[in-house]
Amino acid sequence: MEGHGDHFLRVLIGDDQAEGAYYVGGWDIRYTSQVLPLVSWQVSGHERMHALLTEHTAWGAILMLSADLLRADLFSFPQAEQEKIRRSFSGFVEANREVQEMFATYISLARSEPEKLARSGRVLKNVTYQRYLDMALCIAPGLPMASHRHQAAVTAVALLAMQPDALYGLMGCNPPWELGKVRRRHHPDWRLQQILKISPEQWDELVRKANREVQLSQEWDGDTGSREAQQRFQTEDNYEVLGKYTDCFYRALSEILAAAGSPSMERFEHADFTSRLLSEVRAAGLAAVDVMAGGDLPDPPPGIVKFVTAAQERIWLKPLPMRAQWMEWDALRVEEFVAEVIESGSSLVITVRPPEDWLADYLWSDASRAALSKHSGALAAICISVDREEFDGCDLVVIEVPSPRRAKALERKIGRGKVVVNMSCRFLLLGKLPGIRAFRWMSLHVPRFFIIDVELNYVALYWLMNNGSVSLRSAGLPSPEHAHLAVLVGRYVLSYMSSSYWLWVGVCGQSAAADIMATLRDVFGEEPGSPVADEELQSESLAATIQNLLDTRPYVGFAPIRRTLPWKT
Repeated sequence: MEGHGDHFLRVLIGDDQAEGAYYVGGWDIRYTSQVLPLVSWQVSGHERMHALLTEHTAWGAILMLSADLLRADLFSFPQAEQEKIRRSFSGFVEANREVQEMFATYISLARSEPEKLARSGRVLKNVTYQRYLDMALCIAPGLPMASHRHQAAVTAVALLAMQPDALYGLMGCNPPWELGKVRRRHHPDWRLQQILKISPEQWDELVRKANREVQLSQEWDGDTGSREAQQRFQTEDNYEVLGKYTDCFYRALSEILAAAGSPSMERFEHADFTSRLLSEVRAAGLAAVDVMAGGDLPDPPPGIVKFVTAAQERIWLKPLPMRAQWMEWDALRVEEFVAEVIESGSSLVITVRPPEDWLADYLWSDASRAALSKHSGALAAICISVDREEFDGCDLVVIEVPSPRRAKALERKIGRGKVVVNMSCRFLLLGKLPGIRAFRWMSLHVPRFFIIDVELNYVALYWLMNNGSVSLRSAGLPSPEHAHLAVLVGRYVLSYMSSSYWLWVGVCGQSAAADIMATLRDVFGEEPGSPVADEELQSESLAATIQNLLDTRPYVGFAPIRRTLPWKT
């Protein structure tokens, strides 16, 4: 277990090109070599399945609330109490490991390479994850592997295993909740093992029963699990049918578990359970104000929660943590760099972020950390990639740009439109007016972009709360090195200032981008507000912004780095 002890896995799928680690609240992916988009979809999909299972079950509610209690930016517990929470959390994680891995391994593979599941024998090189896959293949073996109906059956098993009724016994107990108060027969992995004892003949009867209750038409005989069949059956009407199919298996299997001495909650009972559990946490005086809201969040509009799972992914770009050196305004060093920029014909990118974000993303010397800690509000800087040998092992020199006036002076030297401002969207979130320093940078008449560097559900909530129009486009990156990534470019017109010249930019995995685009249509509708034109997508300033993110950020994605400890330092 790494960091807080909350990583579910380091999983290798297919080969050792990619490594994924899920933690409650998001996931990290690292690629050890140039990867094919298919590999990135597999690994990303695996981690996304962990998130979905955690967020839609009662056992997952315990995990999520326990994980929040370990967040140093939200709570401050004595060391001994932190250790108790950490041990409790690890216990609950271990008790659901097999369910999590069985579900995530099978569903991600069924959706990315269904043809693999039609083969006999070993599918995965990793022996441990092959065992998890074999568990899923024992469920309703009469259904075609990778078919929508088989995925529904496996989903029902995973959801049911994570929803023991005995969790209500934890009500009235202040966290950390003790796993010892939940008998082993109510643990998810124990419940899964009981279900896996069902014989193929019993499964066939359960399938026939589900077919009768849902009244499947003959059309569903074409649900064979092939890639073509999967695409053909992806319709809203069919999803509704599959939801009922999942319900049938859930109810039938819950009766089997009840007979084994482990009663279950109803399928959607986790929502009420989570609400009651959260109320008890608040009543115990443990609830914290959301760090980004500056106050209690309003109830999110319908659909916003979809963005939570659509964008919790961080893809790490560097094999090692990036070391950076902070410098106050250094005219000589900037002049040298400006000369290089002029010679290359590219743009100079100035990045504006809160000081705490600068501190969080890199490894700093004590002197640099002390200098950064003195700042507050919007802190602008130029990031310059340097040779490690020449700069005491540093990857970046980060030079403060003290004011927009300095930026305009640089533009006069480099050329009109050749200075670009990238600003963290944190300065705008949740309807609060930005500080005066941020506002001055926002008012600068140069190419400007808001960088989406937080969870997208916060951004979407901001868009909705401010009654503006929004459009978003997704595009791939041209270099083979980054073929697994996508860039999101959007326009949103702010309610309190003209922002038609600002674009919102985020870089993420291609699978996350596809989910985000689909979710955006669900929440905001099909009609774009102010479309992003092709020429804007092809502009040199946008290209410079994207390249700057790839060169100077340790990861791309939307989850705040403060949620985990990604590096052992």
